[in-house]
Amino acid sequence: MSKFHTIGGVKIEKLLFVFTLLGTFFVFLIGGWHISLTILVVFMVIDIITGLIKAAIQKKLNSKVSYREFLKKSSIMLVIIIANLLNVLTASGCLFLEHGYFFYMGI
Repeated sequence: MSKFHTIGGVKIEKLLFVFTLLGTFFVFLIGGWHISLTILVVFMVIDIITGLIKAAIQKKLNSKVSYREFLKKSSIMLVIIIANLLNVLTASGCLFLEHGYFFYMGI
């Protein structure tokens, strides 16, 4: 009997290590977790939920449309990553990053 817990034959410790590395890399790419990012993510989740509710009410649920909307949300995160890298490159604090947040929040 093994003293390590496994999921599908993989040790949980290895899974946690991989998730920790991926999470750390993602947070580095987006420049840390700011309140502005929290608000942006909340807006994105609300947009997704209301879009699904509208499609369900109109009986027009479509995986292609949902996939396209997911790609739009992914492109927003890509712009945030690019804005953070511009901040790092120019040593401008949070200039580009905050403008990216505010642009997509509609402020």
